[in-house]
Amino acid sequence: MNTTNDLLFPIVRVFGNTTANWTHDENETSSEGTNSLTTEMESLVSKAFKVLAYAVAIILSLVGNSLTIGSVYQNSSRRMRTVNNYLIVNLCFADLLITVCNMPRMISIVLVGFEWPIGGTFGLLLCKINSSVPFVSLLVSTLTFTFIALDRFLAVVFPLRRPMTKRVVAVIITVTWILPCCCYYLLFRYSDLIEIQGKTYCANFLIRDLLKTMDNYRTYLICDFIFVTGIPITTTTALYTAIGVKMYTRENPGIQTASSTARNRTVNRKVIAMLVTVEIVFCICWFPSWLALVCISPQPLQTICNSATFHFVRYFMSYSNSAITPYIYPIFNQNFRAGYLQIVNQVLSFCCGRMCPRVATNQVFPLQERTTTHFRRGMRTLNTTRI
Repeated sequence: MNTTNDLLFPIVRVFGNTTANWTHDENETSSEGTNSLTTEMESLVSKAFKVLAYAVAIILSLVGNSLTIGSVYQNSSRRMRTVNNYLIVNLCFADLLITVCNMPRMISIVLVGFEWPIGGTFGLLLCKINSSVPFVSLLVSTLTFTFIALDRFLAVVFPLRRPMTKRVVAVIITVTWILPCCCYYLLFRYSDLIEIQGKTYCANFLIRDLLKTMDNYRTYLICDFIFVTGIPITTTTALYTAIGVKMYTRENPGIQTASSTARNRTVNRKVIAMLVTVEIVFCICWFPSWLALVCISPQPLQTICNSATFHFVRYFMSYSNSAITPYIYPIFNQNFRAGYLQIVNQVLSFCCGRMCPRVATNQVFPLQERTTTHFRRGMRTLNTTRI
């Protein structure tokens, strides 16, 4: 018979989800095993560090992804509403989803353990959402990476026509959400609240009720990894490699000057460098979670799987990808930089106007001066002020 830690929390230990996954009847599950990962004594400094790290990641993710979405929405430079940027916005929504639905739960786990704080129908709904969102968000991200790379590939191979129109992209974005929701409906379906010795937990009965055995569960996770991560990342890498080869070997169509050719290549290199950097950061952040697949092997590396430090690092790194990615765009793209700065200036102006309304209404902007002109018309004296 497997150890209790093998029977409990397999999803937690593999992909950083926050639900337990029971394989036996609730009465057979000991409370000692249930709390084996949550009652480990931690110093106050360690807990404070972890909570602070997650809080910073939440703030950075909310601000960065909101700025990215706002930049494309405002379209201040008239160049932001492109096919590629719409797909980037799709990535931002996936990152915001995991930020809002799962990062606060990770803080709760650090502070009080895996005990589920909310009961009733609403608590059950949150449990189901919390169980499936990380997987949905991950698949949305990898599919979007693939379509972004495909769009860049088509733009380089067919520079005079764009097969991926805005209507096509709207369909693609819809598919990138419908397909993951269908794939991970089972996680949503088999998540439920369970009470053990008076305490409520969010559990997933996928193994017990559907897969039946741990061997089937291992097969399921391996297939999931190949479909969700292996194929999309491999396809994306191949497309970017082909783009790089094509950019340095092709001749630009039409009659172009040397300066315009050099300028086009510079722009393309910056765009590709930005997208490749986003993909590399994604792989680095999720690599510890992919490494945790050894925990589902018949003889897992117990030193890694049972390390609290390793679990924190992989949870934090996988979720912090949402906080890092949006700040890559303005580094490589001037339009995103301008959009970010414009939104920040608007927010600061709004806050200043709310806090100092009198100052704001009487403000005279630099390089402007207020002039007053007096002149007499008939028997009346007119006084006009011009800025």
